[in-house]
Amino acid sequence: MLAMELDFKLALWCTASLAAALSLLYNVIYYYAASKPPKGFPPGPPTVPFLGHLHLLPPTKAFLKSVVLVLSQNSVNELHPDSMN
Repeated sequence: MLAMELDFKLALWCTASLAAALSLLYNVIYYYAASKPPKGFPPGPPTVPFLGHLHLLPPTKAFLKSVVLVLSQNSVNELHPDSMN
């Protein structure tokens, strides 16, 4: 009886671990695919994973820096507060 209970707990733990690993893998692949720029877009400033372009903006008066970035780049601009499109 005890051996059967241990086998059930082990099977449950393995199933939960596999589900967590597959979920993590799916999320990493989805994040990578969603964070790529659209085709034909001009190159922009580099992004930081999970932060996007936030590292380019100062903590105070961020709107001024975003205006400077827009004016210094092409007319087609896109700043992401996070790295997802």
